[in-house]
Amino acid sequence: MKIRLMGLPGEVDQAVAVISDAKGLDVVQVDGPYPNRGNSRLVRLYIEAQLRDEVCSFCEDPDRWP
Repeated sequence: MKIRLMGLPGEVDQAVAVISDAKGLDVVQVDGPYPNRGNSRLVRLYIEAQLRDEVCSFCEDPDRWP
């Protein structure tokens, strides 16, 4: 899956760290940060991640969905 983050540079860095530490995700690649267009202090960053096997089995079984 692909995840786009947008925020101030420090916020985006912290969010990447939190997502990288998530127990159900494996981060494959991080691209960026890229400055937003115009006169903005915000940046955007793209994460490619995969659900870990124990999470994927839950997602593929609709009977177990909340």
